[in-house]
This record gives sequence, C-alpha cells and structure tokens, in this order.
Amino acid sequence: MSGPKVVTIVTREEVEAICRGLLGQLRAASREFLVLAGRLDQADEALRTAVAAREAEAAALMTSERFLDLQKRVPQMVEFLREEGARLERAATLAMAERRSRRRRVVDGARSVVAALEAAGMLVDAAVRDLVARAARADDADLASLAGEVAAAARRTPAPSPADGPVRASSELAARLGAGLEGRTIAQWTPADGPAPDARDVRLDALLAEAEATCTGEEFAAVSEGAALAAAEPSAGRRGLLVDSVTLEVSRTVARRRALQASLRRLRDLDASLEALETGNASAMRSRVSAAIASDDATLMDAVAIEAAEVVGAETRALAATARRKAVLEGLARLGYEVRGSMVTAWARDGRVVVHKPGSQDYGVELGAPADASRVQVRLVGSDRPGSGRSAERDRDHEVGWCGDFSDLREHLAGAGGLVVVERASEPGAQAVKTVPAASLGAATAGEVSQPTAKAMRR
Repeated sequence: MSGPKVVTIVTREEVEAICRGLLGQLRAASREFLVLAGRLDQADEALRTAVAAREAEAAALMTSERFLDLQKRVPQMVEFLREEGARLERAATLAMAERRSRRRRVVDGARSVVAALEAAGMLVDAAVRDLVARAARADDADLASLAGEVAAAARRTPAPSPADGPVRASSELAARLGAGLEGRTIAQWTPADGPAPDARDVRLDALLAEAEATCTGEEFAAVSEGAALAAAEPSAGRRGLLVDSVTLEVSRTVARRRALQASLRRLRDLDASLEALETGNASAMRSRVSAAIASDDATLMDAVAIEAAEVVGAETRALAATARRKAVLEGLARLGYEVRGSMVTAWARDGRVVVHKPGSQDYGVELGAPADASRVQVRLVGSDRPGSGRSAERDRDHEVGWCGDFSDLREHLAGAGGLVVVERASEPGAQAVKTVPAASLGAATAGEVSQPTAKAMRR
C-alpha cells in the first residue's frame, strides 16, 4: 500500500537504551541479593560465582547485539534473583523461629523450676532466679549450657510428699508442667519438656525471627531487648502486657523495614534507568536519588522516586523522538531525498516536515508526528504550483513510486537494527494527494544529517 500511512518506529538507539537500563537493573538486583545473602550468612564463593555468571551472560547478549534475547532473559534473571532472595529469607526466618522456640522452652522451664521450688517452700538462690533472665538473652552457643543448668536446678527439687500441703501444691504444679509427659516429674525436666507456649509468645517469636532476618542490627537489637525484658518478667499478668506491647513494636518495625526495602528497590531500578539515559537531566536526578537512598527515609525515597520516574519518562520520550526523526531523515537521505540538518529541529518544532528528491519539484513526502514521535504519518504531497500539470493518474503514479521508496526505507531501518510497524495504510489513489505550498518543496542542500544518528542515545 502506497497511500498515506501511520507507522510506529523503533530505532536501534532506543533498543540499546532499553537494554542498558535492563543491564543496570540486573546489576542492582545482583548487589541487593548478595547483600541479603551476606546478612544471612549464605554468600559463599559458589553463590557469588553464580551471580557473576548471570551478569556475564547478559553482558554477552549485549555485546553480540542479541537485543531481543536480552530483553527476554534479563527480566527473568532479575525475577529469579528476587525470588531466590525471598526464599533465602523465608528459610532463615524459619530457622530463627525454631531457635527462638528452643530458647522459649528453656526460659519457660527455668520459670517453672523457680515456681516449683517456691511452691515447695524452699529458698531459691539468686543464681537460679537469674536463669530466666540469662536464658532470655542467651545466644545459641550459650543456650545448651543454660538448658543444662535449668535441668540441674530441676533435679534439686525435693520429691513431693502427699501429706505436705505446700509440697502437694508443688506436685500438682509439676503435674501441670508435665502435662502430656506421663510419668515424669519436675526433677526429670529436660528442655524438650517445657510447657506448651502461649499463643502470644509463639506470635512474638515468629515476628522476632522475621525482624532478625530483615532488619538492621540496630533495629533488631532494640526490639529484642524489649522481648528479653518481657520474658524475664516474673509477674505473669505484667509479662502478658509486655509481650503484647513488644509484639506491636516488632510488627511496626518489620513493616517499616519492608516498606523501606520496597522503596529502595524502586529507587535503584530508577537509578539504573537514569544511568542508561546519559543526559544532563538524568545525571542531576541521579544525584538526588543517591542522596535519598543514603537517607534511609522511606518518605523521602518515595517522593524522589515520583520525580525520578517523571524524569525517566520525559527524557526517554525526548531521546526516542529525536532518534526516530533522525533515523527516518537519514534513511530518506540515503534514498536520494534532499535533507537538511535543521529538519530534525523543524520537524520537532512544527510537527511536520516535507522532503523531496532533486529534480522533482512537484511532489514530495510529508512526515508528521506528535512531540514524542510515538507514531509517524508519512504521505505523498503535491505542489500547489506544479511545473507540469497534476492529475489523479499522475498523483497515483507518484504514490506507487513512493511505495517502493518506503519499502527501501523500512529495509534500511531494519538493517540498522530498527523496526517499522505499519499501523494503518491506504491503497494508491484511495485518497486524494494532499496539496502543499510550492515553497515547502523548494530546493535544499542534501546530505546534512549527521551520521551516526541519535548520538545522544548511544553509549
């Protein structure tokens, strides 16, 4: 079809910019993954090598100009890294929750031993009372020895005498503590024998494990200290209130950290896109993005992210529009059309421009596009003062000739790594050829379009 056409043009420069942005996002995702793995003590040499291999594979696709493969593979790599990071975090959270459950059993056991000794009317020395607080703050290395101390203290409790009222109470307490452990006494206690934990304690342990896996050391230290104080509280009623308060605080801390991580990820992706643009506005915006990332302030990050996204969109559209106009005009210049270097600016300013071949003052090609050149209309136009008489038949013949040139233009752009998609076209003669002032078909100096085109979009 050689009548008026509406086409979408994608240039090589646009594709390269998109691919550079994707490579930047992959680098950001790789760094984020390795930092997470390091915090969870999972960043061994094999993992680092595997991540580096993925980056090398993506870089090789860029070097070999396999742009379509890169646009498919890199988002998959980024998604894999993020899913793998989430898997590592889930596994670490489960392991940390299990360790906290073991600690909880030791703490509850120590508390039960103290209660049993008091119920037996025995003097409880400070070292035994201190077992609760020590177990609540113990690390994994010390927990086993503390469990042994609790078990030893339990073995020092006297055998219950049914005739002794206080001792009978101790026996009943021991029976309650040993519920489900038929035939065992408080003196036979082991860390596995602790009473079933309260549902609120279980929830707090799970939240603390999540906080340990996701939060910074300072954040976790703050909430874990509150949890240790709650666990060491001797009064059951007050302990319940403290557990509720600490649970709320841990939940808020984890939520803040999750929100901050989401804001950081968005900003880092935008930073990668800004870096790929290589413009002054993008560079200035990157400075603000870096400052926002360093601030550790989610509110500031979100505000800067909105501005950064606007800059990415505006700069991408501007560079793409310039690249499209230059690519079309360069292609027409190669086909023998007279093209001036100022035509790129004139086309952007006026929304349209007319080019023609030397010696053909009666007909030309009009190129029209909106500011972002997202779609380009191309059509044959004729002079309002032709040197030779115009007729419908002559107009149609020139439309057929333009059809061949348009096919050559598409091949040229494709050979340069671009793409032209025809969205709408009409048959020759289906519409009257548009008439334009003869001045718009005046002679011009050919070959002024710079090469290679769209330098700003290249590396």
